[in-house]
Amino acid sequence: MRHTALKRLAMAAMLLAPATLLAQHQYRINTVEIQGNKITRPRIINRELTMHPGDRLHLDSLRYHMERSRSNLRNVNLFNFVEIDTCINPLDSTIDVVIRMQERWYVFPIPIFKVADRNIPEWIDNGWKLDRLDYGLHLVWNNFRGRREILEIEARFGYNWKFGFEYSFPYLDRKQRFGLEVGAEYARNREVTYSSADNKRLLNNGSDDHAQQYIEAYVEPSFRPQLYNVHKLLIGYSEVWTAPEVAQLNPHYLANGKDHVRFMSIEYNLRSDLRDYNSYPLKGYLFEFIFRKDGLGIVGSDIDQFSAYVTFNKYWPLHRRWHFVHGTTLKASSVARQSYYLQEGLGYHNDFVRGYELYVVDAQHFLLFKSSLKWTAFPTRVLNLKFLKSNKFGLIPFTFYMNLNLDAAYSIDSQISPKARLSNTWLMGGGLGLDMVTYYDVVIRFEYSMNRHLEHGFRLHVGKHI
Repeated sequence: MRHTALKRLAMAAMLLAPATLLAQHQYRINTVEIQGNKITRPRIINRELTMHPGDRLHLDSLRYHMERSRSNLRNVNLFNFVEIDTCINPLDSTIDVVIRMQERWYVFPIPIFKVADRNIPEWIDNGWKLDRLDYGLHLVWNNFRGRREILEIEARFGYNWKFGFEYSFPYLDRKQRFGLEVGAEYARNREVTYSSADNKRLLNNGSDDHAQQYIEAYVEPSFRPQLYNVHKLLIGYSEVWTAPEVAQLNPHYLANGKDHVRFMSIEYNLRSDLRDYNSYPLKGYLFEFIFRKDGLGIVGSDIDQFSAYVTFNKYWPLHRRWHFVHGTTLKASSVARQSYYLQEGLGYHNDFVRGYELYVVDAQHFLLFKSSLKWTAFPTRVLNLKFLKSNKFGLIPFTFYMNLNLDAAYSIDSQISPKARLSNTWLMGGGLGLDMVTYYDVVIRFEYSMNRHLEHGFRLHVGKHI
């Protein structure tokens, strides 16, 4: 019996030995063929790959390089679909790589229909007023000249006016490490949030049909030494005018009771991004550190404050269709009297606890936790609209995810509204959600949430929360 068992073990080892040796043997990348890039320059694509002709790797790491290269190409937001195939040649120990992609439509005259409120739930809560809509045209030319450059021009009318442009040069040198972005805008707002009471915004409509105007311009060089780490340094100029009554209602809205200030800013941004799909990630991590100083003493002396943000998001695949995502954001800023115009606590942009979408929490510092357990309710399918001749629009991928959400936050506010019931205390909220992810990075979230004060309701959001 023992002899028979030993014999079987020996035979199994002999069968497994070639596969083990094959995996440990190094193979050389022979060719990398790119197909489908009618506009995008090949060097832009090669910059995102983790394997290049002449590289040597083991077969057991080949799958990682294929997945990582595919994710990198998806995250440049230039392609609807990316596929990577390989042909292994055991006789000469080489690998041929074929990359097939479908380019997006890059020129978008996007109509603007945007609510003037902070978010859609607040607009709905305020009565769905159509006169609180902004409308206009946002022209975006992605992949300009096939070099991943982005040209944006915006003209917005309606409740608020805004005119601006941005131009991004991601790569200025041959090694594609240094980039540059420039931009400027002029805006005129009909109302301004000059303070808050009971964690609701206090608005002033001003006189002469607008409460605030501002001009901003900036230049932002960048440095990307590796695939996943980017350093940016922004230098900006701002000039702000408000209606006289705004300064009377809150002397610290700008600074020192003034209704006109100008200042320069400097901001450093470090971003380390190793996510599988940045529009709706399910695997990897994101780390971001931002330090900003407003008021450099070069132009004007009324503004003098700093702020720092640290964000770390982690995404875990659990089992087949199950994923767990968690995000932590920490903000710290000046303890001296701040300009309310520059202070943003919880409730702005993506920094909010689910269930508190209708509130703002003014704060100089906050700690925010966001988490979600996701189940892939409907895996990715591609809808083929045959009546559309262009595959850039006719092939529509879509995926649905069910979510169990839980968020928490703590804020510290000692200057603006220290008696507000949501300040200087823990906030908790969560609920159930359904996310739809479709092409051109569109994410629509349907959520039903409840907060710790037992307030609950249905919320509609656009874009990912973590």
